[in-house]
Amino acid sequence: FFVTFVFVYFSLSTMALKEFEFPLSDINDLKVASDDKYYVEVSEDPSRGSNASQQNLLTDIEDRCTRHPLQLYEHENFDPLYMFVVKLKKLSCNMKARLLEVLCTISTPLLNKAKTCTQQQQQQQHQHHNGGSDTAQRRDLCRNCVQMLSFLLCTLTRSLERESRSLAENASLTRARKKKPKKRGKKKQNRRGDADDDGDADEDGAQFDCEWHSSKERVFAILCDILAQKNLVRLWDMDTPSEHFGNLFFNTAMSALENAKNHSASMSQVQQQIFDLIGLALSAYSTNVSAASQLIRMLQTAQWNGAAENRLAAVIAQLVAVAVTKYNQPMLLHEMMTE
Repeated sequence: FFVTFVFVYFSLSTMALKEFEFPLSDINDLKVASDDKYYVEVSEDPSRGSNASQQNLLTDIEDRCTRHPLQLYEHENFDPLYMFVVKLKKLSCNMKARLLEVLCTISTPLLNKAKTCTQQQQQQQHQHHNGGSDTAQRRDLCRNCVQMLSFLLCTLTRSLERESRSLAENASLTRARKKKPKKRGKKKQNRRGDADDDGDADEDGAQFDCEWHSSKERVFAILCDILAQKNLVRLWDMDTPSEHFGNLFFNTAMSALENAKNHSASMSQVQQQIFDLIGLALSAYSTNVSAASQLIRMLQTAQWNGAAENRLAAVIAQLVAVAVTKYNQPMLLHEMMTE
């Protein structure tokens, strides 16, 4: 028995981890089985469970990953979180808020663990000492967990930003309809029930949008903290993260940049965090996002209502100024002027 146990332990400790890769075309690609890549192995969809079961599941994941941050890599932890993010529309407002809280909570110990790992690796390099297979595996595990957390937070943020913009557009259409003269008649009475149902849905959505509005500063602070870690790149071979890692953060920031609500006077801190996230992604990480083209396209297509529409150009000008002066990205200004 002892020999068998030692053999199994040795096999697990020396086994190469399956690398987590960001899905490029379809988020459901992570559920496609692969021999050398991490894939989701969920037999039951947790988003279909009761609120109580979902709450218990998230609490268990939060507890495990707070005490042992690198356990995020385990299927019992990452896979349900992935399914919740994929099926976000099926979750109640309370569950969305709880999911966001869990991801923010587990981010702190995980980033501390990643920082410790990179510091140890740096010390070993200075001492010309190879930490062996255990050190390499711990580094690989840290890298994958950081990628997983980044994927979950960024995907959730982009989804919530889309919901926020959609709610704003619907509210604008509703105000426009109310300004039209009302028609009397039977049809209005027949549609009243549907209107009440839509109103309830809009009210629930607006309630969570307020919660998301108040949580943004914390979420974007975490995303900026991830990219701002100076030695984070040491988790990758040749100290070079893939372009998909930088792209993930840039595209998330661009989604938030397009939301007019993020540029009101009360959201000045969030606006600065969005600028910083774009600057960090472009200056410290490899990307292939064509930033200038995306910004110009946003100017042409963004649907900001009323006076806010004229403010978008000023917001993008502020962003470019931050990118040039704070993050030393003069090419962004040059490319925008060229286009």
